[in-house]
Amino acid sequence: MLGALSNDKPSAIFRLKATITPEEAASMPGVNAELGISIEPIEAVEQQLQQMRQQPGASNNAMVVAQKQQSPSAQGALQFAERTLQSLFDYAMSFATRPDASMGAFGSGAAVQVLPVKAFEDWYNNFLRKIQRGDL
Repeated sequence: MLGALSNDKPSAIFRLKATITPEEAASMPGVNAELGISIEPIEAVEQQLQQMRQQPGASNNAMVVAQKQQSPSAQGALQFAERTLQSLFDYAMSFATRPDASMGAFGSGAAVQVLPVKAFEDWYNNFLRKIQRGDL
């Protein structure tokens, strides 16, 4: 445990002490870090913090390198496709409008939403730029 947040202390900065050298980190491309969050009653958290403070010489600020999990390329491609399509959906739906009577048959009260083509064009161009920069 690094520390705690509560209504009385809603934010904090927790410093981490690396257990690997920078040279070791440089030789491990694609290393993942994991963060665990536990929601517990305040009494239990206060007790854990008290115990943590009473342990002399105990290192409570340690960073542990997570083991990289190898996933099949098909699973990686599936996850990439899901994230990409979710991004497109979220972006496009932010421009969705309900048609009005001036739109002819679409304005007849049907449960329809209209998406401007420009929203798709902008998303696609931004997506291509991210790929070219290597951000994806």
